[in-house]
Order: sequence, then structure tokens, then C-alpha cells
Amino acid sequence: MYWFLSSLTRHFMSIVILTQLIMFFVPMALADDYICGDANGDGVVNVGDAVFAIKYVFLGDFVSETTGAIDANCDNAINVGDAVYLIRYVFLSGPAPCCPEGSLLIGDSGCKGDPSSQDGRSQYTEVECIEYEYDGEDMLELKHINTYLNCCPNGAPGFYQIHSDIGISEGLIVLDESDNDGSCKCGCHFDVSYKVFDISPGVYTIRIFGFYRHSFPDDPLEFTVDLTGATSGLLCEE
Repeated sequence: MYWFLSSLTRHFMSIVILTQLIMFFVPMALADDYICGDANGDGVVNVGDAVFAIKYVFLGDFVSETTGAIDANCDNAINVGDAVYLIRYVFLSGPAPCCPEGSLLIGDSGCKGDPSSQDGRSQYTEVECIEYEYDGEDMLELKHINTYLNCCPNGAPGFYQIHSDIGISEGLIVLDESDNDGSCKCGCHFDVSYKVFDISPGVYTIRIFGFYRHSFPDDPLEFTVDLTGATSGLLCEE
């Protein structure tokens, strides 16, 4: 037993030393206010960041200042793939974490209520809304409330990925959501949250094509918001 514990201790210390050497010799990529991959904001990238990413995905832990750092693989979404990416980097000399640019899907509510059969518009019953908060400088937080998607988008929670292509042009922000061909024969309403970076003050049109609205391309969810200063609000379809 003593030999086993001693061997286990040496193995653990070797991992710790290897991790610290990686952190020392490999330069970290930097965003404006955080280190790429430093999910927990402690100033270094190590296995603790992978643990934090897993907690964020499954338990909802949240640190607003370092949310972008959690998206270590830069696919513009936060999911368990980021934790896997960090573990490969720390222990297997995988690719270094990168920093997302432009926008980031930071999470979703999961299926709200009981799943319904996907048999038409009759199941699409909840009013869609946009909740927004702008810091007056360059950061816009959005929540798309009651978007309608497959009830299990391509897998189990944490492993699936609600996807959104986010386009930003002068005076226009476009969110194009999908459920990655979810395989369940049911649908749910979700709340999906985003952070949009580098938004200069001004008046913007926010246009959203939720998955169900792809069948009605001439009927996006659309609002105009005044972001000339720090502001927040809630806008719902009529």
C-alpha cells in the first residue's frame, strides 16, 4: 500500500510540474482584458480552467469578465468541447487556446417546459423576445427568449451545441440560429444568450432568424435599439 501511495504521489507531482513548465515556456495569447483559455481568471492556463469550463456548462457558473476565455477552441460557443481542448493543451501539448472575436454564444437555458411534438406551427406558442444590455462603449449582451428548436439539439446537454452564425455590419446585427439537426422528434423553447464585442455606440437593427423562422425567411424577429449610451431593455414581438 505504501508503495502504491508513493507511486501515485510521484505521478501526481510529475503532472503538476509538467503543467507549470508548459505554462512557463509556452506564451499565452492575450485578448484586451484576459488570457485566452484562462477560464477562471486566475492569470494562468491549467487544468483548473478545464474544470471551470465543465462547471460553467453543467452547473451554470459564470464570471462575466472572463467569459470569452472559456471559448478556448474559438468556435464561438461555450460547451464541453472547450474543456476537452484545454485538457489536450495542458497534458498532451495540443494547440494553444485562442480568443474568440466578434461574438460569442455563451449559453442557453435548456429545454423550457415539457417537449412538444414537432408537427407544425401549433407547437410554436411562446412570445419571442430580445433582452439586451449595452455598456455604452463596446460590449452588448443579448438574450433571445423563447426561440424554438429541437428539444435535444444533436445530443445530451453540454455535449450538444446550439449554433448561431452572427453577422455584424454597419447598423445591423444578424443572428442566424440552428439546432445542428437535432435528432429527437420533439421541440422546445429555449433562451439563448450572447455576448457581442466591439459594438460602437449607435442605433442598430437586431435581426434574428430562429430555427423555426427559417421556414418564413420574410418574417425574422427584428427590433431597432438605440445604443448611443449605456442602456438595457426587453423587446417582444407583438
